[in-house]
Amino acid sequence: MGGLVSPTGISRRRYFVISGFVIAYSVRSGIFTLNFLGCFVVRRFIRLDPPYWAAIFLEIGLILSLHVGGSSASFPTTAKLAAHFLYLQNLFDLGDIVPIFWTLCYEVQFYVFIITLLVGGRMLRLQIATRQIYWASVFALGILFVVSVFARYDLFNFRIHQGVAINRWFQFF
Repeated sequence: MGGLVSPTGISRRRYFVISGFVIAYSVRSGIFTLNFLGCFVVRRFIRLDPPYWAAIFLEIGLILSLHVGGSSASFPTTAKLAAHFLYLQNLFDLGDIVPIFWTLCYEVQFYVFIITLLVGGRMLRLQIATRQIYWASVFALGILFVVSVFARYDLFNFRIHQGVAINRWFQFF
């Protein structure tokens, strides 16, 4: 799956690499506090949600128009719609209303995790020496990278639910 090309022509691997860079670049000068975390999440959702929700409503409109025309296209369930609005459809194995939406589930999980990690690191830095935090962070990110590769490629029979973003985190790093 990782080498397939998206409708825009960008391979999925490159998309996650670019996204990982954009996130790191956008927070490079941040002061990582809980307020920063909240503002980051709100800004990210303001950027993602309107076009995402518009695409969901457009797809639902298309399905409704197909029903009027006599087609038997399946209408998404309430659970599927709710999961989409919270970017959780992959975690609950509900499938995507529009196929490309699977990427957003992983991205949102990555955004929240990485910013929470940065805020947590900042809080620890106030209590522990910076050098120790640096090496602990390098070690933790290294472990996450290895776990991600193992999970993605099922190495050593290491399996994690496919809806959990850690299966793709090595691509963000």
